[in-house]
Amino acid sequence: TGNAAKKISVLGPKTMMGAIASESAAKAYGLKILNRDIQNGTGSVTTFHLIENQAIVMPLKVAIIGAAGREGKALTAFYERLGCTVIRSDPAIPQGILNSEAVKLADVVIIAVPVAATPLVVRSILPHIGEHQLLMDVTSIKQPAMAEMLKSKAQVVGLHPMCAPEDGFDGQTIVVCPARLEIPYWKTWVVNMLAATGSKLKWSNAPEHDTYMSTIQASPHLANLVSAALIMEMGISTKESLSFTSPFYRVMFSLMGRLLSHDPDLYSGIIMKNPASEGMLEKRIRIERRILKMIKTGDRKSFKQLFLKVRKHFGKDVTEEANELFLRILAMIKSLYSKDTVILEYRKSEDKPGLLARIAGVFARYGVSLTSISSVNFSLERQQFVISFGQPKTSDSVRRSLKKIEKWGSPKVKVIGW
Repeated sequence: TGNAAKKISVLGPKTMMGAIASESAAKAYGLKILNRDIQNGTGSVTTFHLIENQAIVMPLKVAIIGAAGREGKALTAFYERLGCTVIRSDPAIPQGILNSEAVKLADVVIIAVPVAATPLVVRSILPHIGEHQLLMDVTSIKQPAMAEMLKSKAQVVGLHPMCAPEDGFDGQTIVVCPARLEIPYWKTWVVNMLAATGSKLKWSNAPEHDTYMSTIQASPHLANLVSAALIMEMGISTKESLSFTSPFYRVMFSLMGRLLSHDPDLYSGIIMKNPASEGMLEKRIRIERRILKMIKTGDRKSFKQLFLKVRKHFGKDVTEEANELFLRILAMIKSLYSKDTVILEYRKSEDKPGLLARIAGVFARYGVSLTSISSVNFSLERQQFVISFGQPKTSDSVRRSLKKIEKWGSPKVKVIGW
């Protein structure tokens, strides 16, 4: 503050600038005191910027409403790793604690229930949550849930992890909507907690989030459902269609299969509870009608114009990056369906540092060359390595290697595809 007073003093008596400094600094540099004791004013705010090279998360009491679900289980594991005390509430937990009781015991309350149920659950706990608490949700639609959360006096932050719970947060994207985050203590805790996830953060607000989700989530899910329904309506055999397939169709078929393997309530919530879905779908239908007219009239010129206009909107960098990603996916598919590929499956709980090196070491001892290795998480329990060989998997060296690995006591590895 003394340095600020010194800099103001050299600007001369006609300057319209002032300094916040002590009375002794004003005397030392010959400045007129305009106001005293401004630090005691009700509107006075001091902001501190704390810069660290690591996230230190205070171990608080975290209540997870919906703890028995996929998101709830992943969140429980994450906060326990941070040293927090996790209070689990879910009707599926035998003799579990009620939501209201969990809220009363917690510093942080996280709603991890299906999209359609989130506003109702928030409404039910409002009488039990106070201004000293932090209230968060992890649903994929933000406006309905956050409108209810803001009826509380708590600090409110909406989160949307853009990944399957079993994939973990590291390297993934989390959309963050800080609707009410005013208390410095909670600002620090939230930022450090998010840093501890190791994820990429996208800061947003509820309306913007839902608008983007209508094209990032709702539109692709609808497209996959419509494609699958079309196969059904046309009487196409799904099994037989795979014998006609190209790698591109394999990718599209896998997206349809992933959609259909999950609970329909998950997707009905994502699509029907998003306020932006209706407008998005109406635009989509108008585009499809335009294309249908082009097909009926054989208007290839209009089709080409639309195609080039869309490509220009995407931009060269985005289209090239997307095409390169697709080529990588095709390479993985080719490896997966190669006749000289096997799958090694084991329990994720048995995954220890050095496991891949141990597996590779076995193949090296038997003179087996590996052309590709990829890892897949299927659940919180099942982990797989997909391995392709430079020689036939029926060869003596490959078979001896696989038998050696199957005999391990820990981890217990199951060989699939040989």
